Amino acid sequence: MGAEPVRWEAPGPGRWESALEEMPTPMCRLLCELLPCTAHGWSIGSRRYGLLPNDARVGSVNGWFFFTRGEPGPVDLEELERTAAETLATKRWRGDLRRWREEVRPSVVATSRELVRVDLGRLTDGELAQHVQQAIDHFTVAAPLQLASNERPAAVGALLLAARAWGVDPRALLEALAGSAPATSSAELVLDRIAAALRAAGRTDPPDLDSIRDVGGDAAEALDELLTDYGWRVFDIDLLGPTLAERPEAVLAAVRAALAGWGPRSRPGQRALAALRAAVPERHHGELDELAVDARAAYGVNDEGTVVLVSMPLGLVRRALLEVGRRLHDRGRVHAAADVFEAESGELAELLGGAGPSADELSDRTRFRAEMALVVPPRTLGDAPPPAPPVELPQHARRLAEIFAAFNRAATAPASDPRRARVSVGSEVVRGRAVVAVEPIDAVLRLAAGDVLVVVTTTAAYNTIFPMAAAVAVQEGHVMSHAAVLARELGLPAVIGVPDLLTRVADGDIVEVDPGAGTIRVVEPRAG
Repeated sequence: MGAEPVRWEAPGPGRWESALEEMPTPMCRLLCELLPCTAHGWSIGSRRYGLLPNDARVGSVNGWFFFTRGEPGPVDLEELERTAAETLATKRWRGDLRRWREEVRPSVVATSRELVRVDLGRLTDGELAQHVQQAIDHFTVAAPLQLASNERPAAVGALLLAARAWGVDPRALLEALAGSAPATSSAELVLDRIAAALRAAGRTDPPDLDSIRDVGGDAAEALDELLTDYGWRVFDIDLLGPTLAERPEAVLAAVRAALAGWGPRSRPGQRALAALRAAVPERHHGELDELAVDARAAYGVNDEGTVVLVSMPLGLVRRALLEVGRRLHDRGRVHAAADVFEAESGELAELLGGAGPSADELSDRTRFRAEMALVVPPRTLGDAPPPAPPVELPQHARRLAEIFAAFNRAATAPASDPRRARVSVGSEVVRGRAVVAVEPIDAVLRLAAGDVLVVVTTTAAYNTIFPMAAAVAVQEGHVMSHAAVLARELGLPAVIGVPDLLTRVADGDIVEVDPGAGTIRVVEPRAG
């Protein structure tokens, strides 16, 4: 009798869509449990600003990530209009940005640093179980805040909407925002501090991280800062992949790249803003200046929030589970330490206490996830709800919706020429060896001076890697995607949103990146 066929049932009412671009592999059981509880952030954000309700939800089927946009419901237009009017009158995004900088970010970072500095090896099993729960709670409290954040689309969308009325190219406008998202390039600054301290000490070829720490002073301090604030960030929304803290050779490679120098960087920033100002009718200069201040303040907050509210807290859950897995494996309680990632949150304390699922059951869950990785999930599940009747928004709610639509248009506008990249950054033509990377760790270990980083897409986890590249080519992306923002911040030549990039460029090819033409071409195929 053969195995039962895999069943694909929607995790709830409505039409559910798979998101292979965001989650290209099945998730472990713990992440399947944690992600849905973060989705209410979307609803909080839309109601707080006076936008039409966003009741999107996320879920999993056989480990694969699915989402639904939610079913349309009644809208209280009077309440929506009151909230939208208040949002526009007070420029609510300004207060939210201030609160992010002064309250939310410092608080979340402080909690992350407290958790990462706990010596897990010294904890009793009971204390470790408590620490695991603290890390999980930290993630489930912080992550919804990222989904509730509307500062960037509100502030940048307001500027984009005005620019459209002025006849200004939105791409030129976004170039003018470069240099206003320092958090996206802060890894480069920390690595530069390490490199400067090593040069001053005459240690330009450190064999390992201990030799850097032995230099003392700013070298040791900056290295500790790098490992504390960057070491345990997950790459993508994933609990299973290794972090920098687990691969010291990758950290060393990044330090050596900083010692070799990042190469020339052209950051247009204020110069582009001055040129943009000249293209705007003089009577609108005051409005431009005010909108630009807000947009520059909000420009990088999405990537910063992803790191602070999602990547780091989730990485701390991984850190705690690695210790749980080590202990259980040493005791013969699990067949493989990584099997603990297939435990549910409520089972982790039981496992440390000698109860919970058996080693065979956890191993079977791991095996099932591996089997599901070989399956292509359905694109949709469930039935689409009936179309919602059109809603005629009142004045302020309509204006706010137009602001967000301007931002979304910039993020989703199709390429004007399907043969060219959707987005180009910089003007310098770069030739180099293509390093086709499937994950950031792989990129750190293999990138050398003059190489071109070639990837499907990027997240804030790539912040440590981008400075190492001479240029970047990305298959998926848009003008406000992470790759575009970071390339502008670093002054890095880039082509983003390149159709069929990974079918045309192979690892080891010598390629030419031409941002002016919006192209990447193979000039010399890899040997063999």
